[in-house]
Amino acid sequence: DFRSYPWHKGLWKAILDPDITHVTTCWGTQLGKTAFQVAYLSWRCVTDPVPVLIAGPDERLCRTVSVNKIQPILKASRETRRLLPALEHNIKDLELDLRFSKIYFGWSGSASTLGEKSIGVVIKQELDKWTQKASIEGDPASLAEERVKDFVEYKIIQDSTPTEEGLSRIRTQWELSDMRT
Repeated sequence: DFRSYPWHKGLWKAILDPDITHVTTCWGTQLGKTAFQVAYLSWRCVTDPVPVLIAGPDERLCRTVSVNKIQPILKASRETRRLLPALEHNIKDLELDLRFSKIYFGWSGSASTLGEKSIGVVIKQELDKWTQKASIEGDPASLAEERVKDFVEYKIIQDSTPTEEGLSRIRTQWELSDMRT
């Protein structure tokens, strides 16, 4: 049902296409970027579980997204609630265990949270707020994408509200895409 977010139709068509590996949303604020991601994440955890990395600009935002957006949806849905640990206190803010897969959180200022794991779905949130500085390990956005190498069928979702022209990472990624709507 797309009554709340009719512009999500194209996103769902793209994300379900097995030939598309990257989905980029370059939208304004409060237009449902996270709603789409949580819906896809929930669907994926039930139908085709893989490890997931949700990466954001900083630890605070990652924790907020986990606690206030993702966990309530996972707990509210009968299908995903059955995948959560039986004891409420076993749920961690930055690593969610869903029986057949895990959801990890990482942020642009921490190479260790973006690396070291094989990931089937990478969700890069608010890309224009990420640090522009590369660490010894490399650019944080590229480091997150490296996690999918072990998966033949992977998805990378990236979003942001665009910032300054010429400096916007999401705008650059959008321009590299086929710019579907």
